[in-house]
Formats: sequence, C-alpha cells, structure tokens
Amino acid sequence: MTGPRANNRCPNCGHRFSDLEMLLWGMSKTGKCPDCQVELGVNSNRVLMLWFAGIIAILFIEQRFSLDSYHGWLAIAAFVLVFCLVAIRVQKLEIRE
Repeated sequence: MTGPRANNRCPNCGHRFSDLEMLLWGMSKTGKCPDCQVELGVNSNRVLMLWFAGIIAILFIEQRFSLDSYHGWLAIAAFVLVFCLVAIRVQKLEIRE
C-alpha cells in the first residue's frame, strides 16, 4: 500500500497500527509487530527532522506570544496538537535488522 496512510503499516505483513501507537513509536527505539513478530522501528531521519521543526516552532511561539497571557498558552496547546498530528503522519515504520 502506498500513500500517506502506508506509514502506519508493518512493511513485512501489512499489520495496521493505530494513530496512538504511531505517536508512541517516535518515543521508543524498536518494537515487534504483533502479527509477524518482526522487529520494527521508525525512520530516525524523519524523527530528527520533526523534533528540529518542533523546537524552532516553540522558539517562534515564545517570541511571538507572551506566555504570561492566555493567548500564549493557547498557541502552545494548538502547537502541541498539530505537532502530534504531524508526528503520526510523518513517522514511517521500518524493519530493523
């Protein structure tokens, strides 16, 4: 399967992982597919790119909005939500050897 939703499938057997599982893959090094037991991990270059973009965005939000105000914290909350949604879509599962 190709396309934006192909990132959440095991490249070996096609097992589909949930969005929450995909979000948590970025926080761990490896894990096993429950169907075929192959060792999986996420593409480290994509995760590094995602974290770099996140740090830059937080620095921009901190400069643009005062965190002493309601708007500053609302901007941070919106960023975290968008960051999680993007992380789910950007990460790609790979077979680890």
